[in-house]
Amino acid sequence: MIYNNLILNKYVFKKLTSFHNKNHLPNAFIFHGSEGVGKEAHALEFFAFINCMENNINEACGTCKSCNKVKKIQHELLNLIVPLPKTKPIGKNSNPLNALSNKEQAELINQFSKKGVEPYHKIVLDKANTIIINSIKSIKNSSSLSIPEGQVKLHLIFEADKLCYPRQESANALLKMLEEPKENNIFILVTSDISKIIDTILSRCVPIFFKDISSNNIEEIISKKSKRFKEKMVVAKLCQGNIHKAFDLINSFDEKMKVLNALINSIKSNNINLWNAQFNRKNKAYICDNLDLLIFFFRDLDFIKHNNISEIYFSRFINLYNEYNNQNNEINWNDCVKLISDAQNYLFRNGYPRLISAALFIEIQNIISSKNHCNNFALNEWVA
Repeated sequence: MIYNNLILNKYVFKKLTSFHNKNHLPNAFIFHGSEGVGKEAHALEFFAFINCMENNINEACGTCKSCNKVKKIQHELLNLIVPLPKTKPIGKNSNPLNALSNKEQAELINQFSKKGVEPYHKIVLDKANTIIINSIKSIKNSSSLSIPEGQVKLHLIFEADKLCYPRQESANALLKMLEEPKENNIFILVTSDISKIIDTILSRCVPIFFKDISSNNIEEIISKKSKRFKEKMVVAKLCQGNIHKAFDLINSFDEKMKVLNALINSIKSNNINLWNAQFNRKNKAYICDNLDLLIFFFRDLDFIKHNNISEIYFSRFINLYNEYNNQNNEINWNDCVKLISDAQNYLFRNGYPRLISAALFIEIQNIISSKNHCNNFALNEWVA
């Protein structure tokens, strides 16, 4: 293997290697599943296996000349397509890298290098919201180059759902290539939201689903990455199989716990100003991440209410949980969970963050204070 720190999905990898070993390699795959489960790394492992000079039947050797090139993300038969910003105007047939500033090009190279070392590293460039048409057009030139006998070229498309955003021109250009595949060229599209891939592309790809990584495996990764971090069990539960989120939580755990404490105290004291202070940033991802923590808090309340103490996420709040349930023993805490989930959906549908967060606070207070709380979800009235 080229990665020594990848949790290999053995079922998936055995399925992939069997395609190659039986000489039935499809032209295109789509790797889908939750974010942060190592989909891109599995694609790179598969590519290394196909072109490994040792001809193993189960995995790449990780040491031959070809494997070492993959480790550095410098293999001549490896073509990575990622969402890019369009900082500079470029011609229709120009190299997609010409759309980037010199600083952005250097950062992209840096991101690729990190991906070669860390399988769960997420390649992110600022303002890279779409896979530009020039990136797809460049595949045509790349796929026409000669390929040594017995080897395969891989076009690996990260965040493939962004082929279709904001327009479908990149997706349509890729579709033409999938309809007329070049010999010894394969495509692997990677996405965490397969619903955003157009049906005509889906129909030409072999779907490969990646299940979430177990909490135990995530704990092991956290232990190796940060031996001094003491909250690995909590993070392993909170990240829900997403290694990217686990790493983010490790780096910001104390800050996030302060925010969660403030949210809990604002609800307990009915202090909307304290609540609003936690949502003064306009970044919707930041707001939703903090609302995720609040969801876990209310789920804990429900676990405690039903004596499922072993299931709770935040053992630090055990006394508070008991106090809440003793004072509000008739409340179905899952009603609060549903409210928060609805608020997150409104946010992702371009709702106004300040209005939605304020409405959510009022609705949670209504549930806690009302006797008729079970089906009283009126958040849509605030954001319609």
